[in-house]
Amino acid sequence: MVSAELNGSGLKFTIDYPTEDENGLVEGRVLLLLSQNDEKEPRFQISDNSTTGFVFGVDAIG
Repeated sequence: MVSAELNGSGLKFTIDYPTEDENGLVEGRVLLLLSQNDEKEPRFQISDNSTTGFVFGVDAIG
C-alpha cells in the first residue's frame, strides 16, 4: 500500500509491504517514480535530460 501526505514540513510517502512470504524474508528494491504531468506513466518519463521525472530507491529487507 502506498500513501502520500502533504504537511508543513513537505511531502511524505509511506510504502507498506509484507516483510515475509512463504519463502521467508522479502528482499528487493522499492522504487518511487515521480513526474510533473500525467501525459504518460512516470516510468516512461525518466531520462537523462533536464525535464526528466524523479526516481528514488531504497533496499527493502523484511
